[in-house]
Amino acid sequence: MIINPIKNILREKTMKYYDYSDINKLLHDKQLIELLCTNYSFDDLFNLFIKDDFLEFDSGIKIPFFAETRDYRGAREKDKPDSIWIAKPIKEEEVLNVEMAMICFFLDFYTHTLSAPQIITKIDGTLYKATKLIKAAQLSGANYTEIKQLREQLLLDIINRWIYFDEDRNPNNYLLKYNSKNDQIIIAIDFGNADLLTKELKIKGLQDKFGWERIEKTRYLTPLK
Repeated sequence: MIINPIKNILREKTMKYYDYSDINKLLHDKQLIELLCTNYSFDDLFNLFIKDDFLEFDSGIKIPFFAETRDYRGAREKDKPDSIWIAKPIKEEEVLNVEMAMICFFLDFYTHTLSAPQIITKIDGTLYKATKLIKAAQLSGANYTEIKQLREQLLLDIINRWIYFDEDRNPNNYLLKYNSKNDQIIIAIDFGNADLLTKELKIKGLQDKFGWERIEKTRYLTPLK
């Protein structure tokens, strides 16, 4: 896969703050490692997430207000009750988009890019969109263009967004979480605008600015710049 060689060049030439190739070292805390599933191998995580009924609903789970208003419910992993998810039923016409989001998550996982697990799964015979519940602040509240630690993580993340044609990113599509060393960790969320079926490049990077440009009916710069 071409993503990893590109990222390796970036890490060697420009990434000086951390060794981003060692995700568990970056996360540092066992709780964060388990939250983002980086303690799993790719195969083990894939086999877990494609298994029906590995989640079960729990009405006692308190979920964020925004999730309640969008018909999400709280769920737990049967084998790891401390692992909390939110899930909502999906219609037939929504299945493809949720499947693409799941593919994007696994590509992120494969390329050591931190993102919130988002999958399509069956619970009691019904298809659901499920996302692991991560309590964190949105990136929009941080000075991500100036803080080197944040900027470096976003530069690596942007490579994946180009490949997924997920060009309409903004700071609300990222969470910011701290580990016990007070390091700032960026976590990508929301793959709803990814387009794995397109055959033409929609976007191009900017040489003199942080971000990218898309040319379709209108030309604009992403808010993430």
